Amino acid sequence: MIPGDIDSIVKRAQQLGPRDRAEFVRTACGQDPLLLSNVLNALGEQAQDPAFWDEPADTSFEPAQPAQGMEGQRLGPYRIERKLGTGGMGDVLTGTIAALRAQGLDAFDAACAGTLLHSAAADAAARDGGERGLLASDLFPHLRRLANP
Repeated sequence: MIPGDIDSIVKRAQQLGPRDRAEFVRTACGQDPLLLSNVLNALGEQAQDPAFWDEPADTSFEPAQPAQGMEGQRLGPYRIERKLGTGGMGDVLTGTIAALRAQGLDAFDAACAGTLLHSAAADAAARDGGERGLLASDLFPHLRRLANP
């Protein structure tokens, strides 16, 4: 390791964008852990900032709109006749919050309590049956037990 190597690596790393920076530092330091440590130390606080290594999130896209009211419309060669159904963890959470609202909780308290109940039920269901293949319906017995102790 030559001290000049550290300076040249640091200067080049600072000139690169986040996408190329980590690969460059890794390649430039090779299998020399001491050189890598010195380069990271020389980068100092910059190396501690995740933004120094990661590209910022792309915020230019528009979020997907839910497919509500699509009955009768065409999607390519297909005509949408009717909604077949819904399901999923989001529907269970929404239903839990709606049930709490119907029992008189204000929106904030219902959202907080519903989220906590949903999370605890999901953890319990995962403990019982494992995380793989966990279905939204697996939460129902646990929600019942948690909501009605």
